[in-house]
Amino acid sequence: MGLADGPTVLITGANSGIGFETSRELARRSARVLMVARDRERGERALSDVTGVAERSAAPSPELLIADLTDPEQVQFLIDTIRARHSRISVLVNNAGGYFAHRATTEEGFERTWALNVVAPIRLTLGLLDLLTESAPARVINVASHAHTAGRLDMDDLQMANGTYRGFLQYARAKSALILWTDALARRTNPQSVSAVSVHPGWINTGFGAANRGSAAAAMFRFFTTLFAAPAAKGARPIVELVDRPPVGDPPGDVVTGEYFLKTRRQLPAAHARDRRVADLLWELGLTYKL
Repeated sequence: MGLADGPTVLITGANSGIGFETSRELARRSARVLMVARDRERGERALSDVTGVAERSAAPSPELLIADLTDPEQVQFLIDTIRARHSRISVLVNNAGGYFAHRATTEEGFERTWALNVVAPIRLTLGLLDLLTESAPARVINVASHAHTAGRLDMDDLQMANGTYRGFLQYARAKSALILWTDALARRTNPQSVSAVSVHPGWINTGFGAANRGSAAAAMFRFFTTLFAAPAAKGARPIVELVDRPPVGDPPGDVVTGEYFLKTRRQLPAAHARDRRVADLLWELGLTYKL
């Protein structure tokens, strides 16, 4: 693995924010970028920009794939399309995510925050895991959040169906679940074949939570984000570094898998996001999500 090898990188949520900036930077560094977006019009605009970057860098042409990651039929079609078109996927960046201030469910019955931040990356990863293995060395990068520190999981109510729904708490719990599941994945794969890491890219101004109209808490978050958060291009840097980082580092034997990164530094996540008993329960639950 490494950008010098011209990897094929699949990035979800690639039409805007961190996903878009990551796509641009990887294209600039000669990677083949596969961009997943939910909205075709916005995706086409992003693709046009990244195509220009790729042309100037003599990189392979990027590709746009359209899928609503909360729709199992569209996720299955996405997986099938990738398999039909590509024999190798070097890196999967599960970047798409979201925070919903008001509780709602998908047609499948999942609470939306859980569906987008947990079910979707698990499904896509498991659906492509054998292709990633065949592309060794490969890596799964799950975009998490420092918000996980406030998100101790309630294993009896993972989708916050009971009591008062609190959107940010559910988002924090979902990111805790993603960190735990990343660790579970890493312990079940050979790091020389498929390594897995989670990363908090920093407080980044991406329009996160913009759909939450009518929520005072969401409006306050957007206000302070506009004032103090870093631009999306800065949020892409930790992800690009992890794409380029070999599975065995320096010193020899330093295996980069299962870790949580705060920007570019390894850091222990909160204690509740290091509970391997819970991680193993989530792994078993995740197997039921596989399409």
